[in-house]
Amino acid sequence: MFQNVYEQPVTKYEYFCLCLYSPRSYKLGLAAWLCYSINMSYKFNKNQKLLIQLINGDVIEGQFVSSTSSRLNVRNCLTPHTQTKDPSTQHFYESEIVNVKAFELEDVQSDTSEEQLKVEVEANKVIKIPQNKYNALKALNKSYVYMATMDARYYTAVDDLVNCETIACTILSTDFGRAAPIELLVLATWEQVYIFDISLYNCKQFPDALKYILECEDIVKVVHDSRGLVDCMHHQYHIKVMNIFDTYVATEMVSDEKLTLPECLLYYFNFPLTLIKEAMDLKQMSEWGRRPLSDEIKQYAAMNVQYLITLKNHLQKQLLKEFHERVLKHSQSTIEQSYLNAQMSLGSLNINKE
Repeated sequence: MFQNVYEQPVTKYEYFCLCLYSPRSYKLGLAAWLCYSINMSYKFNKNQKLLIQLINGDVIEGQFVSSTSSRLNVRNCLTPHTQTKDPSTQHFYESEIVNVKAFELEDVQSDTSEEQLKVEVEANKVIKIPQNKYNALKALNKSYVYMATMDARYYTAVDDLVNCETIACTILSTDFGRAAPIELLVLATWEQVYIFDISLYNCKQFPDALKYILECEDIVKVVHDSRGLVDCMHHQYHIKVMNIFDTYVATEMVSDEKLTLPECLLYYFNFPLTLIKEAMDLKQMSEWGRRPLSDEIKQYAAMNVQYLITLKNHLQKQLLKEFHERVLKHSQSTIEQSYLNAQMSLGSLNINKE
């Protein structure tokens, strides 16, 4: 049933304890600590079921996604502390892993399809962010600021956006392609959604203040699939959108999945798939070109950006997880070395006494 991939009976932590508590063997322990390494050369099939034993004693059950020389990526994880599978991709590093066992292919049930996965996740209605934060995010699409002219609200909005480090961004038009006129530019901060009705500004050129925001390298623009935005801005207005965080690309890197925005919100936070799906379905329809815009259509416009910054922050943590692990290891290295030096001195004293 099981294929034993590798089994390392003694961990780095155990070697350290050997140094600390066995003065007679400190030389052996120190050599083992310095020479210790694990070859993380996994050869699994995608979705193959694995059992992963960690240093802390936990045994994780999950499905193989991918691996690197130092990291194992697994989804649908089930741990002793949870009763439901987590569909997001989890990362386990060589420093955490003691043992990995894999089910043989004939023992694994047929791969779970994408649709089955979505239904399975949606069946679990527990939202994976604090309820008050979820409620605040949902309320954003009802407190939008809509600007049909460059009035005082326009300049107040621009001033707010210019002073932000991160904003969410999308454009909405009646058709797909670089030639389709941009009807709306929708930008959002943590606390406010701004809808700029570009079609009513009667400007020969794109408004300078909004151009500055899009081209500013000090402001992160969070976009889900930035190709349409970048292409339209380049060909219609010769604007080069800078400092983009593309949640579509980030999702593909973190989870090896190509997901729409509603699917991302379901996948990572267990938000209902219907939460913004209707708004996304309207993204390239004629509704965006009708004037005056109804309140419902304005709310749909806001839905396209209101969750992007939260999604970006979650994905960024996943992308930087290995980096933070290395920083932690590096920052603790002098402390560990001081313990080793102290133990070596203590071991020398004990040997001399004997």
